[in-house]
Parts: sequence; structure tokens; C-alpha cells
Amino acid sequence: MSRTGILQRLRGASDRDSGAALVMTLMIMSVGAIVITTLVSVTIFNTAFSAKSRADMRVLASADAGIDMVMGLLEGKKYSELPTVCGPLTFVINDDDVTVTTAYDIVGLADPVSCPSATQIASGVTLQSTAVSGNVPVANETVSKTVEAVLLATPEEMPLDKAIFSEASTEITSNTTVSESTSGASDAHVYTNGGFTCNTQETIEGSLYAAHGDVEFVNDCNIQLDVWASGTIFFKAGTFVNGDIYSASTASTAIELVHSNSEVTGSVIANGGIEVATAVGGNVVSLAGAVTLNDKSEITRNVHSALTLSMLASARTDGNAASNTEITTNARRANVVGVATAPVIANDLNAGSKVIGTAPRPSIAGLPAPLGYPTEVVAPPREEFPYFTMNEEDILLWQADGYKVNILDASACSTPAALNAINAADYGDEGKALVIFDECTTPVYFAQHSDLVVHGDLGLVSKSGFHIDNQVDIVTDAPDRPELVWMVPADAPNVTWVSAGEASQITPICTPQSSRYTSTGISQDLYFQKFKVVGVDMLAYTPCSFQQDTGWDSQSDPWTGQLYAGNVQLHNSFDLKMSMIGVPSNTNATPNENDTPDFQLISRYDLFG
Repeated sequence: MSRTGILQRLRGASDRDSGAALVMTLMIMSVGAIVITTLVSVTIFNTAFSAKSRADMRVLASADAGIDMVMGLLEGKKYSELPTVCGPLTFVINDDDVTVTTAYDIVGLADPVSCPSATQIASGVTLQSTAVSGNVPVANETVSKTVEAVLLATPEEMPLDKAIFSEASTEITSNTTVSESTSGASDAHVYTNGGFTCNTQETIEGSLYAAHGDVEFVNDCNIQLDVWASGTIFFKAGTFVNGDIYSASTASTAIELVHSNSEVTGSVIANGGIEVATAVGGNVVSLAGAVTLNDKSEITRNVHSALTLSMLASARTDGNAASNTEITTNARRANVVGVATAPVIANDLNAGSKVIGTAPRPSIAGLPAPLGYPTEVVAPPREEFPYFTMNEEDILLWQADGYKVNILDASACSTPAALNAINAADYGDEGKALVIFDECTTPVYFAQHSDLVVHGDLGLVSKSGFHIDNQVDIVTDAPDRPELVWMVPADAPNVTWVSAGEASQITPICTPQSSRYTSTGISQDLYFQKFKVVGVDMLAYTPCSFQQDTGWDSQSDPWTGQLYAGNVQLHNSFDLKMSMIGVPSNTNATPNENDTPDFQLISRYDLFG
């Protein structure tokens, strides 16, 4: 091939290679431009997304802060002051505009209101806080977030102030002590809307009230304060009362203190007749009956009888003696140190002086105002048995107090599942647990000797009752003494509430025990055969019966707390030490506008969409 041909061929190949290279270069440049454009778009998107995410977080925090600010405004407010905290309330927080609305739930109204009146009682309030940002750079939009919070009014808890409260009757068989909370407190009061029987070796370091029944002291009973009954009061033997005795009974013998080894340090007052054969450190007054002072009667102050005052054998009063009819005696040993006053006075009565006529009833300082003296002796004011349910509103109140709710099904009703379920309860962040046995048709049953471990404040609730059939050791691993509540709710089966006939009060009536017998005990009752308690305070509540049998472990603490039951039966060696136990749902049902609702946060959540 000629040199010219070779050059032409080489030149053609070179032109073809240059074109291919140019195409390749253009393709690479196009891909690069696409990549750069994509990177720029992604960068712009990410920047806008990051800006919006930061704005979302900030605006959500602003909405949360709006809730906190309104909760701060509500703190300490009385019901009458709630109209000062009504939405819409506006704030600027983190440069965001925040608006908080209020929806108050009002007692007696079906629908919430944005602002209550000064006389309306709010049971709760829902706060809705919406925060809106300004224009978010790059994202070129505004951001809005809403947070809602539900607050529940928790009015002041109504204290339970009795060591034992029985709606019907109370019977203490033997070797029982109901002791004061601390030395000198004398606050271990026993109250019954029925009668009271103390059999042998009992001590009550407080007062005893029997609003609708008789009181009977059989032997070796020791009451550290007053005894006040609507019915009769009888000392069988060996009773000491370090206070006054009042009976509203009009019976011919309303009060009988005639047995040896007895003493009353205060006054003895009754509508009906009084018979005494022991030492009385105060006055003896019958407002409508007769008074008989038997041999060995020693009255430190005065004696006054509406009818005949009989002073027999060596009866003595260091003060005055008076009768509206006559004073009689059967021996010259009867002695009135002061003045004897009556229309008729026995000639052989020894007296400092005698006045034919009548004398007013003696003035007695320190008597309770409701007693009615000197006109009459009124029965103790009836107190209503607490009505404790466990409905949704009650559970919310327990939750507001920090209790974690554990609801158990039918598989946890018997032994050993019941004990295992209690020991495994979730106590939540605040170390408090509410355990509700929701599906039991027979009493929750404990039949094995084992430990019930209380990790913090604990509420045990069963509409079917509880039955401990063998010793259970109630112990704790909490640093302080926790509180344990045993509760059979007021709306349990076999319980009806009827008018008590006084002051619009109601009273529980349980169907006869014969119809409540089950394979694991008597439904709706609290039954403890034998148990040991170490380091735990306890409250028992049932509208039916509380019964303790068999005995008390010698290494046990006292039952430190309270008993509230329709009927109380303590059969052997029961020791109770008064300690007031809190029930979160026991709040004032009728607060007034000057009370404080004390709102507690129940739930708080973000609203989307």
C-alpha cells in the first residue's frame, strides 16, 4: 500500500476515535450533572426535613409547656377561684404561639363547660394545648402540635378516725387490747351502730360509743375514756372506766354498776334509773329515774335523782345529794358529806345539812355538747358507715394517688394462685399497687402457711370477700411501714343499702350468712383464722362481717390500723393498735366552693391529625 493510502486510513481511524471520546465525555458530564442535581435536591430535602423535625420537637415541647403552665395556675386554687383559669389561654413559648383550652366536668352537669361559675364544683378538667410555629426556613411551612391532659379533682380525703367501727354489733370474747396510736393519745375509739359486748380481759384505750344498742361488760374490761350508749349499760364484774358513762335509755335500770372490782373515774349520767355499788369519781345523775346507791358505793362529787334516791348500808357521797321526790336509807351508816336536799328526807340519813325542797341538777364541766345535759341524755350522734365502691371513678382516684392497677381474672381466686398473684403484683413507678380480684364468685382463698409479701402500699379488693384458713405471714420488704387495705366494696353482691332513718344516712344490709356459704368461706366476709403481721399497717373494710378466730401469733405485731365492718367478732387474743389508714377513694363527696380540688394528672398524650 502506498504511503498516501496508509496516512488516509490512519487519519480516518483517528477521527472516529475522537468522536467516540467526545460522546463518552458528554455522557459522563450528563451523569455527573444528574448526580450533582440529585445531591443538591437530597441536601435541600434533608435540610428542610431536619428543619421541620427540629420544629416539630420544639413545637411539641411548647405545647407540653402550655399544659404545665396551666397546671401551675390551677395549683392551690379553690373551687371558687377556678373561673380565673379558663381557656382560651394564650402564651408565647419558644417563639411559638400556644393556646390552651379548658373543659371542666361539673358535678350535676352532663356536658363539660369551658369555664365554671364560682359556685360550681368541678370533678375534673381536660386541658388541650396547641402550639403553632412561625414559618419554618427551607421547609417553608408552619408546624402545629397539640397535647391533651386529663386532670382529676381529688378533694380532701375524709379521715377514718375509729379503731373499730361496726355498723351492727361488736363482740370481743377474750384477751383483746385495742391500744392508742402513741402514748397518751387515747385515740383507739370503738364505735358501733348496734350494741357492744366485752367478755373477758379487754382493754380499749379510747372511748366506746354504742349509737343504737346496749353495752355489756362481763369481766375485766378496761375503758380508758368515756362510754356513751343509746341503750343500757351493765357491769357484770371487774370493769374500769377512766372517764364518764352516759346512757340515753329511759329504762328503770339504765346503768347498773353493782359488781365488785369496778370503778368509774368520771360521772355517771342517764335518762333512766341508775344502780351503783362501786366507786364513782364524779357525779351520779338520773334525769328521769331513780338512783340506788348500794353498800360500798362511794361517790366523790354529787348525786341527783329525778325520783327516789336510795342510800343503802354504808353508801357515801362526798358532795351533795338531791332528789326531786325523796331520799331514803336503811341504815345510819349512809352518809352525805355535803347538803341533802329533797321534799322528804329519811331521819336516819347522816348529812352535813338537810334542806327540804328541790335542788337543780349539778353543773358538770367538760361534757360533750351533743349530750344534751342538763335537759336530757341524747344518744350518741349516729355516724354513717363509709360507702366505699371500686368503680371507674374510684379507680381513677387510686391511680391519682400513685397506685398501679392490677386486675386479676378467675384463675387467681383460690390457693395458691391468689397469694402468688398478690406477691407478683406490679407496683408501678411510685411503689403502690391496687389488686382487684375481678371474677371471683367465692371468697379469695388462702389455705397454706406462706408469706404474703407487701412491697409498698397495697390495696386488695374482692367483691366476694377474703378467707384466710391457715396462718399467713404478712411481711414486707419496703423500707417504711406500708399500708395494706383489705376491701369488700359496698356494692358487692348480697349487699343492699337502705335508709338508716336518720339524717339522710344509709346503712348496709347483708343477706343471711346461711345463704352466703361457699366452698371457700362466707361470701362478702373477711375471715382471718390465724395470721402473723410484721411491719405492715392494715385496714379491713366490709359491709358484712369481719371475724377473727383461733389466735394471734406470739411473734406478730398488733393489727396496726383499723377495722370497719358491718359486724365485728374478735374471738381470741386479738391485739389492735390504732393507726389511721388512707383510702384514696375516700374523698369528700360534697366539697364546697371554699375547698381545694387538688387536681391530679391522670393522663397526658399527643394528638395527631
